[in-house]
Amino acid sequence: MTSHAHDAAALDRRGVAWGLVGVAVTLAITFVGSDGLLWFDAALIGYLFGIIFMVFGVIYRYSVWVRRPSTAMLNRRGWDAFRQPVEYIEKVFKPVVSQADPDRVTIADTFGMAHPVQVQEFFRLFRSWFPGKMLEYHCHNDYGLAVGNAISAITGGANSVHTAINGLGERAGNIALEEFAMAAQVALGVDFGIELSRLSRISKLTTQFGRFPVAPNKPVVGSNLFNVDSGMIIHIFQAAEKAGFPCTVMLPYLPETVGRDDFRFVYGKGAGGAALAGFLSDLGYTASEDQQAEILAKLKHEAGLRKAFLTEEEFRQIVESVIV
Repeated sequence: MTSHAHDAAALDRRGVAWGLVGVAVTLAITFVGSDGLLWFDAALIGYLFGIIFMVFGVIYRYSVWVRRPSTAMLNRRGWDAFRQPVEYIEKVFKPVVSQADPDRVTIADTFGMAHPVQVQEFFRLFRSWFPGKMLEYHCHNDYGLAVGNAISAITGGANSVHTAINGLGERAGNIALEEFAMAAQVALGVDFGIELSRLSRISKLTTQFGRFPVAPNKPVVGSNLFNVDSGMIIHIFQAAEKAGFPCTVMLPYLPETVGRDDFRFVYGKGAGGAALAGFLSDLGYTASEDQQAEILAKLKHEAGLRKAFLTEEEFRQIVESVIV
């Protein structure tokens, strides 16, 4: 057992002991002052149990708090703060932080209504109020601004933000861990120590156990992220590769950065002539210009009807229906 675990266990035992002392004193006072009462009265017993639980809980929490180890963290959180005037926030937070001296201070945008510029400016102000405190940001994604606001909080002076894998949370969810990690560590260059290569796996595990699927077009972990459908973009990829650049030069980041290996050109309605020529070459087919035009038309028509990409087998069937 670690020293932190020993400290926690000792702290828990101390809290229980003092709680029991408080309960004993309460019972003694109750019995002394209850001469002549009927102790089997149901209402009286109910009140007594309520008082016992209250006394134990209050004494336990107080005894743990006053003797907490240096590793313990106390947090002052303000809910729905961004719908309040700044003057009110200052009036409430400054005295509380000054007198209670919490280890960290959290400000919450409970309904995700703040603007990124507002969040950045607020944390600059917050940092000027509490220069030595750990400042945290909590928000929801009701307006689709959670990740943007989280980045603004960091650039404004926040030390940490509250995230959730796949953005899970009440209503529209919270800040998506995987999206914030990529935006902060790759785009912004602030290292939070997150192993980005594990993001895809942990997202899949969360989806599996939480039974809450993610959208195919979700950033970082969506299944469509590294599918390339546009004929023009495929042509650029092909031209870049011929010029000596890596095939992934047109991607926002490499798939392996987030633990993936599913980059591919897909058989979709966005395909063009260059893409089709590449598909046919890769699969070992030879077709005339007229046949290629017919294959392309059928591919676009079929993918458009299905509202989905075709599999390799389905694409082969189209090709063979034309050239055989």
